[in-house]
Amino acid sequence: MPENTAQTLAVLAADAYSHDPALGLPAGFTAVNLPGLGMDDGLYTRGHGAAAVSTGLLDGEQVLVVAFRGTDGVHDWISDVTNIDDQYSAFKSLAKAVEQYAAQGGKVVLTGHSAGGAMAQIFMSEHAGDDHYRAVTFGSPGALPEKHVFSVAADSRITNYVVSDDPVVFLGEHRGDAIAAALKPVGGLLDTVLSEIGHLTHISLGGLFGSAAKALAGDYVNNGTTVVLPGAAPSLTVQAALHDGLSEHNPDIYVSLTGSATVFEPHLW
Repeated sequence: MPENTAQTLAVLAADAYSHDPALGLPAGFTAVNLPGLGMDDGLYTRGHGAAAVSTGLLDGEQVLVVAFRGTDGVHDWISDVTNIDDQYSAFKSLAKAVEQYAAQGGKVVLTGHSAGGAMAQIFMSEHAGDDHYRAVTFGSPGALPEKHVFSVAADSRITNYVVSDDPVVFLGEHRGDAIAAALKPVGGLLDTVLSEIGHLTHISLGGLFGSAAKALAGDYVNNGTTVVLPGAAPSLTVQAALHDGLSEHNPDIYVSLTGSATVFEPHLW
């Protein structure tokens, strides 16, 4: 059973990867089928996008939680690296239904792990200043502000949890350098990270980047407060070799680490 708000949302973010997320909901949460979306047991799917929708109590408030599913398969890895913002088009109809819920006075928390966190970031950017919404992300690589889908702004409504040596967070923050490393290997950490991801996804990242290098400039950005959780290495520069591959990006790591009694709790309402 989750120990706090942060861990409850980490569980919901991890649960979004399930094809039947209603089975893994924390106690007190129930799946919600928003009208007009053809949802089944709280699961929304469009193309390569998916999200789990539920309702329950957080900090004593009855809220709707939208948990965007993160990177799930080779297509998602390509989209993550080239332009993560493009994935948001799959959630336009879900966003409209959430807006209708909020317009009736409902409170909504957006969450997600990995690319799911980036989708929560984009939603919040498109609803800037709206007090109906809060977002709590886990291992989000961020989004690309140059595409005009997502804009950079200080936002006290958003809390981002990142493990100190999560390589996906690192790649998001150093996307431009990562692309340069893929085009012209220079050795060291970036090559190690790219090699690990290439091995996992069977994608030639050098070939992928080389085919569209001009479109791949710029780093991803996360708005809001960042909470660094302790990983195997002490900082986001990921100085240690990635001997465990992408293990520090696993959503279960975030569920475990947010269960600490001393973890920073997100600001909701």
